Amino acid sequence: MKDSDQSLLKLQLLRKQRIMGNIQWVNTLRHRVDQLVWLQGALLLNRLSRTLWDERTKETKETKETKETKDTKDTKETKETKETKETKETKETKETKETKETKETKETKETKETMSDNVSSHHHFVLGGFSDLGALRPLLFLPFFLMLVVSLAANSLLLYVIVSQRSLHSPMYLLIAAMACVDLGLPLFFVPSMLLNFLFGWGGISLTGCLLQMFSVHFLGALQSTLLLCMALDRYFAICTPLIYHKHTSVRRFLCFVIPLVVRNVLMVSLVVILAGNLSFCLGNVVAHCFCEHMALVELACGDTATNSAVGLIGVSLIPVVDFFFIITSYVVIFSSVMRSGKSGIKALHTCVTHIVVMAVSLTIVLTAFLAYRIRNRLPASVRIFLSIMYLLFPSCFNPIIYGVRTSEIRRHIVNMLTLRRCVADLS
Repeated sequence: MKDSDQSLLKLQLLRKQRIMGNIQWVNTLRHRVDQLVWLQGALLLNRLSRTLWDERTKETKETKETKETKDTKDTKETKETKETKETKETKETKETKETKETKETKETKETKETMSDNVSSHHHFVLGGFSDLGALRPLLFLPFFLMLVVSLAANSLLLYVIVSQRSLHSPMYLLIAAMACVDLGLPLFFVPSMLLNFLFGWGGISLTGCLLQMFSVHFLGALQSTLLLCMALDRYFAICTPLIYHKHTSVRRFLCFVIPLVVRNVLMVSLVVILAGNLSFCLGNVVAHCFCEHMALVELACGDTATNSAVGLIGVSLIPVVDFFFIITSYVVIFSSVMRSGKSGIKALHTCVTHIVVMAVSLTIVLTAFLAYRIRNRLPASVRIFLSIMYLLFPSCFNPIIYGVRTSEIRRHIVNMLTLRRCVADLS
């Protein structure tokens, strides 16, 4: 009995243990199921929150875009309105400025016309160059007088040597003699009257005398440029084509080349002088220069002077600029041919250097004087007048000295002539 009771108890304990194990297993399953359900719920909530967040972000983006588009539209409209207002204002200001300018130009023209109608044109002028120097003005007599003496003496000596020596009657030396004639005559047309004006204040000149002085000064200045071109072509024929040099430099060929250039100079200078003479000078009769320079006289006119300035620019471009272009091209060809030939052409190149020095000095002075009138607001009047005098007077003093020093034949004849005179003086 005891054994059976123990076995029953064991069976009951085993059953209880199995039941408890089943209960624990069921409880773990429930717990796991609850966890799974909670995870699924959390996932669903996460998905819902994400979808809601995406919808909200989309709505915010759309609202921002709409706001931005509205702002851009508003800014564009405001910009357009501002631009239209500015354009209207600028148009109005431009129209007002144009109307004011047209009114002013009309008034100035009317005033000039009334002045020309009321005041008769001046036919007598006073040369008032360097008037701002005051009491120091007579001191200018000495340097300009010395330059005149040097110019006359040096050019006369050069002419005498070339004319008296038959060995110097070649085309090159005859062109140097022609340049000496121009340099001798050019200062005589304006320097003596200028010196008298400095000393005694004799600055009066008539309109016809002023126009004649203008023609002679400008014509001789243009003739200097033409002679420099002829010298450059003479050196070109002598160095590049020595076998037919005398054929090219015959009198007939020379006249056929020189006469059109001289006619060009005469026509251009005559046109400038005739246009200046047709103006009515009612703004004053004091010419701010020491001689009748073209622009200094035109400034006194009360009519329209646009054609005068345009013709002056055309004359400058047709005479010195064209001559300078052909001179440069001829010397470039000469130097290239000398470089190819070697030492044989170096002696012939010596005379070219003399012409180049003269050309460089004269052209630099001409350009500085021409630019001085274009930038006259920045330069004093005395500086402009001094430059315009020097571009006529300085080459007349400089050219004969350079030709006499650098040209060996002329230098040798001058030295021989001076030594002979000294010997004659010593013997006497």
